[in-house]
Amino acid sequence: MSAWFKLQLTIDCSEAKKNDVIDAAQSLWDFSDVQKSDMSVNGIGRVYMSGEDKSSHSNFDTLLQDIVRAVWKANGEYCEVDAQSLYLEEPPWEEHPFDEEDYDDFIKESS
Repeated sequence: MSAWFKLQLTIDCSEAKKNDVIDAAQSLWDFSDVQKSDMSVNGIGRVYMSGEDKSSHSNFDTLLQDIVRAVWKANGEYCEVDAQSLYLEEPPWEEHPFDEEDYDDFIKESS
C-alpha cells in the first residue's frame, strides 16, 4: 500500500543532546519544520511510503519505532518521545454544500 503520512515528534531531552536527536530523527524522516525550546525538540514532516519500497520499513509503525529507537540511541538514555501521526490519504473532512438559495442570496447582496 502507498500512502502519505504526517508526523509530529516532541522529544524531551537535555540541551546537550538536542542536535544529536534531531540528526538521528532526520536520518529516517525528513522533518521540514524543527523547533527547539528550553525543554524539548519539536519536529514536523511528511513522508510518502510506497508499497514497492524495499527498505526495512514495511509499514509506518516499523518506521516510527525505528525513529524513536534512533532518538533514544542518540540521547544515550531514555527520553520522552511523543509521536502524533496523521494518515493523509483519508483525512477528516467536512462537507460544505452551497445550493440555489445561497446563489440567490449572493445575487441579492451584489445588486
